[in-house]
Amino acid sequence: EGSFKNCTKLEEVEIVIKGSKRSLKYIKKDAFLNCSSLKSIIIPSSVTIIYENAFMNCSNLEKVKINDELDGKNGIKMIQKNAFKNCTSLSSFNLPKSCFFIGPSCFMNCTSLQTFQCEGPNLKNIPCRSFYNCSSLTKFEMKCPQIDDDTNNYEEEQEFEENNFSHKSYEYKYQEILDENDPFYYIRNHKHEDKPRKFSIMQEAFMNCSKLEEIIIEDQNK
Repeated sequence: EGSFKNCTKLEEVEIVIKGSKRSLKYIKKDAFLNCSSLKSIIIPSSVTIIYENAFMNCSNLEKVKINDELDGKNGIKMIQKNAFKNCTSLSSFNLPKSCFFIGPSCFMNCTSLQTFQCEGPNLKNIPCRSFYNCSSLTKFEMKCPQIDDDTNNYEEEQEFEENNFSHKSYEYKYQEILDENDPFYYIRNHKHEDKPRKFSIMQEAFMNCSKLEEIIIEDQNK
C-alpha cells in the first residue's frame, strides 16, 4: 500500500512485464495518492483490481489507459472507492468491458471529465456519488446488463470473489456503504433466485453535473 504515495515529481507510469510468469494483479490502496505531477498511466490487462484512493489527488492526470483482453474475460474487474477522486485534469475515461464494479465517489470532483464510456454490459450499478461534481461531464454511455439471459448466473463474479477475497477478511473497513454498493452483494443475495437482478443508479451519482447533456444506456435485453 502507498507504493508511490506523495511522489510529487513522478510524471509518467507504464507497467510492462515481459518474459516472466509473474504479473501485476493489483494496484493497491493509496498506490499513487497525491502524485500531483503524474500525467499518464498505462495499466496492463493482468491487473484485476484498482484499490481505494489509488490515484486520488493526481491533479495533473490526463490519460488513463486500461488494457484488457479482446474477449473481455481478462482485465480489470473492480475499481474501488475514491480511486480517481480529485483527478481534476482527466478529460475522458473508457471503462473496459471486463469491469463489473466501480466504487462510491470513484470519479468525484473530476471537474475536467467530459466523456465516460463503459465498453461492456457487466457493470452492476452506478454507486453513490460516482460522478459527483463532475461539472464538465457532457456524455455518459454504457450498456445495460443482460438481466434475462440464462447464462447470467454469477459464476464468473463468484469465482473472482473466492480467488481474491476471504469472506472473513473482505470488508469495506474504511467506509460505511449501502449493501448494494458491495461488489458481491448480488452474488450473495440473489444467486439462488430465479428473478433477474436489477441495474441501479444510486443516490447523488450525477449530482452537480451541470453540463450533462446525454446519458445513453443501451438496452441489451431486447
